Amino acid sequence: MPQTALINGQEYDYGVIRVVLFGYTIEGISMVEYNKKQDVTPNYGRGRKPVSFGIGKEECTGKMKLALIETLRILAAVKTAKGTKADLLSIDPFDIEIAYVPDNTNMVVVVDKLLNCKFKDDGRSGSTGDTQLEHEYELFVGDIEFDV
Repeated sequence: MPQTALINGQEYDYGVIRVVLFGYTIEGISMVEYNKKQDVTPNYGRGRKPVSFGIGKEECTGKMKLALIETLRILAAVKTAKGTKADLLSIDPFDIEIAYVPDNTNMVVVVDKLLNCKFKDDGRSGSTGDTQLEHEYELFVGDIEFDV
């Protein structure tokens, strides 16, 4: 579907992002970042320039910064589901849905999915002057589906 060009109009911004984790929209998230990379290696033959290339493995990464209240909600949900106290590292693999839902009806809703995610760390952060405690969590991401 062609999209109408906006000259000096609204752009996608952080305010249109909705992150759904464990079935609910996370409100206390101040940063989300994800990336998919693939190794591409030049193959050399005669001369000094590559004559072809080889395709290697794909690697997906992700991270997000959550307010402490969101971390505690996640842990409470896990405790309810498992019937026992847990930490972020013990949570089974999960999917994350990230939707870009603009207010402007001329813009397209975009949905990405991070599949088979795991928290790679569990911690807390705080410093003088903080009015909200947040921590940046690194994620293992099994795969990313863009614009599903």
